[in-house]
Amino acid sequence: MIYTVEENQHDFKPNDQPWYIRRSRIRCEFSFKLDRSMWYSIEKPGYPTEGGKPYKGWNKLGMGYTQGFFTNTKRSCMVAWFPNNEKNMINIALYINDKKGAWEAVKVMAVSVDKQYTGALQWNRNTAHLNIGNQSVSLPLRRSNWLPLRGIGAWFGGKYPSSAKRFFQATINYTII
Repeated sequence: MIYTVEENQHDFKPNDQPWYIRRSRIRCEFSFKLDRSMWYSIEKPGYPTEGGKPYKGWNKLGMGYTQGFFTNTKRSCMVAWFPNNEKNMINIALYINDKKGAWEAVKVMAVSVDKQYTGALQWNRNTAHLNIGNQSVSLPLRRSNWLPLRGIGAWFGGKYPSSAKRFFQATINYTII
């Protein structure tokens, strides 16, 4: 499927978010290929700054989950991306939000645009795991036993919307394990 975000927008379309009534473990398996439009220079004039430095908000690829009816910024784990300093390279990270909304991201690897990658994301009771190719990372993230999981759609940002039209291809499959 091709996901597209228009200039001055946050949400990629389609923005499907599968719901799961079950509270069991769910594994998100995916493949993706980022278009060249996904890379941008944060050194470009006009790029948003905070405190005189380029704003570095992680963008989300729509591979991940949140719990219950919370916003995507609470009790969630997902795959995130941000342009690398090297042209046409994109940093991929495991990105989590705790129950209060505090976030943490840890880079897995830098990927090249126009190449296919596969991976999996799994949120066990106390840990979120992300594997892409032969690289993997984990972060502690407590999951409530009584809240169901739902999928998360792709979006651009942080605070600022996309400065141009961007797109990527992805196949996302959720499996109850």
